[in-house]
Amino acid sequence: MPDSVAALLRALAAFLALAFLGLQPIGSAHAQDIQRIAAIINDEVISAQDLEQRIDVAVILSGLENTPETRRRIRDQVLRAIITERLQMQEAARLKIPVTQDEMNRAIAVVERQNRIPPGAFEESLRAQGIPVQSVVAQIRAEVAWSKVVRRRVLPTINISDEEIDAALLRHRQTQNQPEYLVSEIFLAVDSVQQEEEIRRTAIRLAELVRAEQNFSAIARQFSQGATASQGGDIGWVQPGVLAEEVDAVLPRLAPGQISDPIRTTGGYYIIALRNRRSQGEAAADPTVTLRQIALPLPAQATQQDLQALWNLAGEIAGATRGCGEFERVAREVRSAGQFDLGRVPLSALSPQARQLIEPLPVGQASQPVRAENAVLVYMVCDRTEGGIGREEIREQLLQRRVELQARRILRDLRRDAVVEFR
Repeated sequence: MPDSVAALLRALAAFLALAFLGLQPIGSAHAQDIQRIAAIINDEVISAQDLEQRIDVAVILSGLENTPETRRRIRDQVLRAIITERLQMQEAARLKIPVTQDEMNRAIAVVERQNRIPPGAFEESLRAQGIPVQSVVAQIRAEVAWSKVVRRRVLPTINISDEEIDAALLRHRQTQNQPEYLVSEIFLAVDSVQQEEEIRRTAIRLAELVRAEQNFSAIARQFSQGATASQGGDIGWVQPGVLAEEVDAVLPRLAPGQISDPIRTTGGYYIIALRNRRSQGEAAADPTVTLRQIALPLPAQATQQDLQALWNLAGEIAGATRGCGEFERVAREVRSAGQFDLGRVPLSALSPQARQLIEPLPVGQASQPVRAENAVLVYMVCDRTEGGIGREEIREQLLQRRVELQARRILRDLRRDAVVEFR
């Protein structure tokens, strides 16, 4: 279809959408507000009600003061976030990538754990806080859809070679006397020269906001466009050379607990929170393991027979499962409860009993069953750092940064090619 015809059809669709909304009966100013249009993105309408509800979510979850001035200050950034999510959902639809109810249930379960919400009480908890449930569900759905788009479009194109890992380990050894930084981020993309000043002002306002509210993770979840947004911007411990050069240059000048001014990089603006600092010697002195677990929950009022059945199943899993990929597959098959990925855990943080069990485990070998209060557990060590950073951790860092870069490029192209009309 010629571009001129496509543009005409988009304009006609937008006109019809406006005409349709204009023909609805309006009984009050409130009804009129509901039907107003905030933006049109590729013929898809974002209503004023959509925007106001998302501002409600951002204000409440970020702990901001709900005043007209606060809402005005965050309006543009919230609208940009909604536009990004609509583009992500549109790309998923183009690729015929669905979001299943099981995937939504798992994502909501993660949100419940992150926010200490009792299992199954997600909607009830939101309503109790006055948070529009559908707005949060839409946000989670977009995150799930986009992660599937990235897995489809990006992951197959990336290969981290042994040579790259060797080079990164060499850089790590060369900087062993330098500090490591525990970092969180808020990232705002700049897709065109025309956006530069607007995004710069937004970044300044957000930096002021996180300093005033001292709630970096909640604000990052609502406003960051980085891959770590769903984790509250948490990057974890990083060594010099891992982050963008411009960010690397700022980290030594920050004190723990300090928030940076906006930092301009090639892709956009970063706001960095330095949570802690340590020498790499300190990290090397405390060996760590990347830990996974399968939890087989005991039924309420479990009998000895129930316990024995689960114990036998756990023993079969421990004896037959090799490697973390297979361990994850088995976890899905047996519907493991609770958190599967326990992340990188210092051995010193484990209880004496758990350390005795896990410390001698070879990488990729499942532990013997362990009885917990309401479950039978099986552990697996997926990586081990005996003194400093491990190859698997290096590979994950390189992979994460490359995936994030490619995903940002896809989003940049989607924004550049989108037809957006603001109201």
